Amino acid sequence: MKSFRKGKVALFGLSLAALCAGGVYASSLIANTDYEGVGAVTDVSDTLTAENFGTPKNYSAVTYNANSGAFYAGVLRTDNVNIQINNKSNEDGYYGVVTTAAPEGKRVESVVVTFASNTATDRTVWFFGQASAYSDTNALSNLNSGSESYVGGVTYTKETGTSSFTLDSFDNNDRYIAFRSSSGAVYLSSVVVYWTDYEAVPSITVDPVSLLEIGDTGTMSAQLLNVEPSTPITWSSSDSAIVSINSSTGAYEALDWGVATITGKITVNGVDYSSSVSVGVNGTATIAEVLEAGVAIGNGDVTIYSVTVEGTLTQLRESGGRQVTISDNDGNALVIYSLYENSFPEVSSWLLGDTINVTGQITKYKDIIEITKPTINSRSNALTLWAASANLSLDSECTSLNVTSSTWNSIATEFAVLDETYRAYFKSATTSDIDDEIADLVARYDHIVAKYGYSDFANRGVSGSANLGDIDSMSLIIPVSVLFGLILVAGITVPMVIRRRKED
Repeated sequence: MKSFRKGKVALFGLSLAALCAGGVYASSLIANTDYEGVGAVTDVSDTLTAENFGTPKNYSAVTYNANSGAFYAGVLRTDNVNIQINNKSNEDGYYGVVTTAAPEGKRVESVVVTFASNTATDRTVWFFGQASAYSDTNALSNLNSGSESYVGGVTYTKETGTSSFTLDSFDNNDRYIAFRSSSGAVYLSSVVVYWTDYEAVPSITVDPVSLLEIGDTGTMSAQLLNVEPSTPITWSSSDSAIVSINSSTGAYEALDWGVATITGKITVNGVDYSSSVSVGVNGTATIAEVLEAGVAIGNGDVTIYSVTVEGTLTQLRESGGRQVTISDNDGNALVIYSLYENSFPEVSSWLLGDTINVTGQITKYKDIIEITKPTINSRSNALTLWAASANLSLDSECTSLNVTSSTWNSIATEFAVLDETYRAYFKSATTSDIDDEIADLVARYDHIVAKYGYSDFANRGVSGSANLGDIDSMSLIIPVSVLFGLILVAGITVPMVIRRRKED
């Protein structure tokens, strides 16, 4: 079984000590520190079995000085006759094996893995290769099949009846290897490592760059192997409109949102060697620009950078659905994916016509371009703005217990021009609405209509205490009081006049 690496092997950043064969390796994991390299060897293969590692019954740190000159270390256990590795870890490191010193002048050529019959079917062992020494098996914790140092995997399937597999896709610079289970316990009868002559091939590995913001600047760097450290590097950008770079110094500047591939190249004896990294730049985009950028994205792929877009809600998440759609004034629509009510509870109060400002990565799902992993920066709608304005108008009058009809009529006039969706929402809103402005106005609205008998312009079905229409309460109270006073005076004066006339 053969699996090929994706790209060239990189210098491994987790190595704490770059070992030369013949050096002494010291680590908290490795108890044996008296190993000396044996120089050139004729036997260039090592057969690793449980016996080599002392057959520990529990997952423990182990070491083995091989006759090839390689030095192996790991965390494993045995079932008396087989090596047991896993994809987990303990305080000693990851459950796997690494070679922390390579034979003098040798590199890995191939490995032959023989599975024990008690391995569960479809269990896989991952192999990794690199040019620098491993520090200890903790280095395995960050490695998986997506790592650049991943060489391949061998899988045991009981149905095939085959237990031995050969992996021979190692790189010329793979002087050190590591292996562990991809998932669950794996039992190995043996692992045979074959070494071959190492040819010092020049290589360059460009250091990765974190996500940038527009305007960020910096200088690219790279690791060189088997070449003079002063060897000049020529830099280039796949899209200088996104990230510009100085070809000789590596100084860069992020100019626009998107992603650019930065490449570093060295030339040795007329042969070019290069390495590239993707550099993402976050920024603000229009819906139309996002749709255009998403055309080139493969289905299921997600950009490494994020964009911030703004639009008007034109589709809400329905029960059992998953899409919220925003649009611009030209009708370009963009799906905001995964706005579920359990993670975005405010979604239940959103209305068509809301303006949303959202940041997220661009992805494509079944040819639909979306913004995924969204962060809602802001949201506003005309209903909230109207409610806030109405509350501001009512603040002083409610405090003085004298809401005038002119104020009420102005609020009603502004309500009448709102979109039908907003008016319908306010009609059924409650004092526990998630939007505080709307909740506050609902409480005031119902109280004012009931107390003053003002018009129920939202048709909430509130009954007034009197049919006073749009007459100011104070302008009505004064004439009523005067009339009542006149009646009272007449009631007292008329009988007195009649009595006097009788007496006369």
